[in-house]
Amino acid sequence: MIVLDTKPILLIRKRTHLSGSEIDGWNKLRKREKGSLFSSYDWVKAWANSIEQWKKIIVALGYHNNKLTFVLPLVIQKLLFVSLAYSPNRKFLDQSCILSQSDMLLPFFIDQVKASIKNFILYEVSEPLKEKLSHLESPTLIEHSSTSFSLEIQRLWPYYNFSKKSFKELLRLQKQVNFQLKILSSSEVNPTHIFEFETISSKFWTSKTVFQQIKHQKFFTEIIKNPYIKVHLLTKGNEIIALDLWGSLHGEAFSLYRAYLPKYHKYSPWNILQHKQIQEIIKDKHSSYHLYRGYTNQKKRFANTQYEQYNLYFFSNPLLKSYFNIKLYIKTQYLALKSFIKKQLKKFWFI
Repeated sequence: MIVLDTKPILLIRKRTHLSGSEIDGWNKLRKREKGSLFSSYDWVKAWANSIEQWKKIIVALGYHNNKLTFVLPLVIQKLLFVSLAYSPNRKFLDQSCILSQSDMLLPFFIDQVKASIKNFILYEVSEPLKEKLSHLESPTLIEHSSTSFSLEIQRLWPYYNFSKKSFKELLRLQKQVNFQLKILSSSEVNPTHIFEFETISSKFWTSKTVFQQIKHQKFFTEIIKNPYIKVHLLTKGNEIIALDLWGSLHGEAFSLYRAYLPKYHKYSPWNILQHKQIQEIIKDKHSSYHLYRGYTNQKKRFANTQYEQYNLYFFSNPLLKSYFNIKLYIKTQYLALKSFIKKQLKKFWFI
């Protein structure tokens, strides 16, 4: 039971009904708490303007002593309210869009959200945030979601985990092909050129890529207007070899999306681009470089820190709880079986 001198207030608003002062309070809270790009109003607005079913985003606003101290945007997805950290195709979003100024008030506001909405899911919650909420009666279920990676600059040497042989090979390739890094600010980026480049690169891959989808084109066109977003290009002469949608906020750098021309695969364009970006990050005195999830083996080469993220399920409905319990059990068993088969195949291969 949480006892407070002044009772906090939770308001539920439609995003489109937020007042100017509420949006301003959101932005100030993110700056005070050094929230990630994913918790910014601009990020939420860009998605809302890009995806039809996301236009009905609601926002839980928590106030204490007449000051905004809690923000949680939610959207209906598959008949459930979910936090905005789980975009279509798992692209671009990687951390739960939740802001809280007070560790003591956070569980109170989450309980109030549950009382108002009944059933919802927080996707991609960090381990510290999970621990802060774990003493509540809810969440009903906790699921490990992903492992993400970052490079902490203060623990830089060696600033990636390449073997000496791999590192020498990278430098040799870089010198051989003479790729150059070009950084475009948001005002210099032509979204059409980015979409055309990805269309060319995607012809070599079997999976459908991001910018072939209109909703992601709309999102990119919207978010690139923000001054903290840039595009890093790896070029050879006038030809673009690779690109990375990249940004910087609160002295932290982050990589959101990248693509490269497969015909240059033997030159390791992804690794060379990463190497050049790290040099820029050190020069600009950033504190960290977030690589996020995906391509695990490749990112481990550059990262010196990894962190776990979780999905938290808050259900009042016992049928929903039973359904997701069964679903998570099946998923766990499937992953265990998949891991076992992979280990056995490796053993068989090396016999």
